[in-house]
Amino acid sequence: MPVDHTVTSRTATVATMLLVLVQLLHLISGDHAPYVSVLLIVLVGATTAAWMELRRGNSVEARLAAGFLAVLSGGGMLLSMTVGLPGQTARPPTLATGATLALSVVVLVLLVADHSGRSPGRRRSVQAVQPRNKSPYAS
Repeated sequence: MPVDHTVTSRTATVATMLLVLVQLLHLISGDHAPYVSVLLIVLVGATTAAWMELRRGNSVEARLAAGFLAVLSGGGMLLSMTVGLPGQTARPPTLATGATLALSVVVLVLLVADHSGRSPGRRRSVQAVQPRNKSPYAS
């Protein structure tokens, strides 16, 4: 269900777009094993879809997807820098890996701040429907 944008949600949308651009930079600039390239293509595609949905409707599903993909992106970079990906040694940190880690954290912080910053009155609540005692055809 679409929710109104706030300054924080729009900033999270921009940060998600920047995360997509940095992921594309990783994909284009690196000499990766074929499985890493395929994983990066899937990650770029999914993050782009989450960014577009965040920009369009700011739904709960889009925010969850963007947060999940930010965790995956940052976690993958952290793993590649510390222990290395399967079949590879650890890579030294670069500007692009630092940007990915920073943007992943920024996206998560902004999404959490946007969720906690919304007042309860702006959230839609589900109200129980009271059953009718009479049939609509009764006189």
